[in-house]
Amino acid sequence: MKPYREDVPSLSAQYPFGVVLTLPEKAIILIPARSSQSSYQDARILDESSIRRILWTFRADFTVVNGIRRLLVDETSFASHPNLLTGHQVVEAAIAATVAGHIFAVVAEPRPEQRAHDAINYLRLAARFFSADPAVQEAGFFAFLYRELPRLCCDAYAQMSSATDQIVQLNDQGYEFLFDVGAERVVAAFGITRYNPGSRDSARMAGFLGQAGSTDLQRIILQAGSAQGARNRLEKAQLTWRDRFFQAYGHHYDRGHFISHRQGGGLDINLFPQLADINQGRTRLGAEYRAMEKACVAKHGVDPVFCCSRPIYNDDSWVPVALEYAVIYSAQRIEFRTFPNRPSGGRRNGGGADDKAGDAA
Repeated sequence: MKPYREDVPSLSAQYPFGVVLTLPEKAIILIPARSSQSSYQDARILDESSIRRILWTFRADFTVVNGIRRLLVDETSFASHPNLLTGHQVVEAAIAATVAGHIFAVVAEPRPEQRAHDAINYLRLAARFFSADPAVQEAGFFAFLYRELPRLCCDAYAQMSSATDQIVQLNDQGYEFLFDVGAERVVAAFGITRYNPGSRDSARMAGFLGQAGSTDLQRIILQAGSAQGARNRLEKAQLTWRDRFFQAYGHHYDRGHFISHRQGGGLDINLFPQLADINQGRTRLGAEYRAMEKACVAKHGVDPVFCCSRPIYNDDSWVPVALEYAVIYSAQRIEFRTFPNRPSGGRRNGGGADDKAGDAA
């Protein structure tokens, strides 16, 4: 799978002195290696010919050349007095600094993906339930949700990037999961919530995207097509899960749960990379997400609650751009909201679905 690339606004927010080079099909941002939060191994341009071809395109761009001058002053020794250099000399110095690793040339998305994805219309679903035949109403709204949600979630998922039709439904810890076998990612997780008094299995969670064991490393060597390929794979496999994410998906992620541990959610299929600000409740939206999770924890003497957690994707990775979360008390009371799941450089939405909420009360 191709690596996830952060968009230009996100990277510009992290590196305010970075220099953005906008090309027809992509964007490059030059950032100071000394202050970089990642090696950007999978998203950097490393070969000299490519760097030269790109930078020479901008040799007459006054704004770009002045931005590069600032980078040369602050970060490298390739130009002792860059303010005295011509535009051509600045570009040559930048090429040398980039090849030497003093400046990173990071490939970024030219703009965040703005495609809106349809939310599950829970209010319309409730209206359909009330107009259904008496036998359906007698079975209850939650039974109606178990019957209707798989189709609705699959229909909504089919509009997303890289979705396949190889979707299976399985039960894990009492919750229903829809899983795209072709794209290897969760489509939705839902069910009547419960209370889990047990402690987290920290050892197993640590293995989620953890370092590879000796057996895994040996298998990687045997499966590699070349010695160089084996070295590249081993280098990545030996990274910690967080370092691996820094290289492939950007920053600020936790091991999130589609269905929280306290609600009785499990591990494995239930784990996904979740934006830490949301998962830990550090922002206004994060606090709302945590409150909705807590509302789903079953309580003694209180009617059960139905929960649906639905990731929204806008590329071919398994990292959602957003998470639609619904807490359903009854057909008359439904709360739902979409939470961002990508670093946004100050924007509210994670490059995709709108931040929205509803209540049928």
